[in-house]
Amino acid sequence: MSKNEFICDCNIIHQDIVNNTLKKMANESLFNNLANFFKILR
Repeated sequence: MSKNEFICDCNIIHQDIVNNTLKKMANESLFNNLANFFKILR
């Protein structure tokens, strides 16, 4: 058994899944607000 036997060389991108995930993600300002909030708690 070689060291590279289980390495996948596929790079398939399912654009419909990517688009669906991007629609479900929160916007950037929410992430920034959350980051600032947790900075205060630290």
